[in-house]
Amino acid sequence: GLVTYADLVRYLKLKRTENWTHQHTLRTEAVGHRTKSIIPDPTVQPWYRHITSTNPKFFTTVNRVIIGHGNTPYFKHLMGKRATPYCLNCPNEQVADVDHLLNFCTASIAARRSIYQQLGIELGTSIQDHLSYPFNQEDLNLIYSYVESISDGGRSAI
Repeated sequence: GLVTYADLVRYLKLKRTENWTHQHTLRTEAVGHRTKSIIPDPTVQPWYRHITSTNPKFFTTVNRVIIGHGNTPYFKHLMGKRATPYCLNCPNEQVADVDHLLNFCTASIAARRSIYQQLGIELGTSIQDHLSYPFNQEDLNLIYSYVESISDGGRSAI
């Protein structure tokens, strides 16, 4: 029989979603595990859909925490803007990536203890492991404030 325009559109949208989900699954087999663990379904509403903030930097910072990539010493080293990827505050050449700066850097021990207590998570657990979709606005506010409090030469570390 004949297919209506509405049925065709519905079918094409369904196939697009199935294809997108399949491609997302394939592409995150080797990389993107942290993001996939936080947002497992790429077809859900954007994580920031019900989050309120008038500060665009808030969304950039939280997104960097979620995906695990940011303007860190490690990233600057990869881009040739810094001689080493190591944290200037920590011994033993600790790579200053997002995970290190949020969860392990010795320069932010007191602030980290405070946010862990406020978020109700145990020391040794990563802040990223605490995140799950849908996100809690208050938790994101605390994480944003924490990231802003840790710095790399006066600039936000992430």
